[in-house]
Amino acid sequence: MTKELQSQIALVQGYYHFLGLGMWLGDYIKSDDLSKSTYDVVVGRERGQDFVFPQKTLSLLLSGAYQHADQQNIVEYMTFLNGIRGVIMTTREMLEGSTRYHGYLLKTLGDQFRDFDYLLRWLRNVLVHMTDPRIVISHDGFRAIRDIEADWKSINLTIKPSKIWSDTHHDYLIRVRADLATIKHNERLTNVISEYQLYAIARFCYDAARRFGN
Repeated sequence: MTKELQSQIALVQGYYHFLGLGMWLGDYIKSDDLSKSTYDVVVGRERGQDFVFPQKTLSLLLSGAYQHADQQNIVEYMTFLNGIRGVIMTTREMLEGSTRYHGYLLKTLGDQFRDFDYLLRWLRNVLVHMTDPRIVISHDGFRAIRDIEADWKSINLTIKPSKIWSDTHHDYLIRVRADLATIKHNERLTNVISEYQLYAIARFCYDAARRFGN
């Protein structure tokens, strides 16, 4: 295994761990008012000068998350967006850059591989060009569809990891039915692929990378 592929496997796992920890933190700051527990956070120093995230700003953010616990807060939103994006982008790089990993997933998924491959290719392009906080599909997402063969623009994917790996402890199901050619401009991504399914896809990428690395 090349050092680059080893690093990418570690990165996929890191993004997934970040996703889990970040979502826990996002939920935790809803459960208690932590705004009075904040302090200036020093994250770097150069030429004797500190770079500081001020206590006042952090306190306001925590207070807002607690007061609006029925809403998604910035920790949950940014963790979801960047965690999912990181896992999928890195997995696509592995598939494109490593014949070993490509062959491994092809053998693992069999006739489901092509739909999975095209879905990740499309998601990678949608997420890398994401500039709208509503996570809507932009023109770049539509341009990505042109890279997919006409017969495969309709994604019909079902993956049950427990049927692939008998020792899977956390069972989940990937089931995506999406006709990429009929998606409307500015449609929210989660209207096309549910939030659960995006988490499940990220988990599968994590599981596959971890098992390959071992």
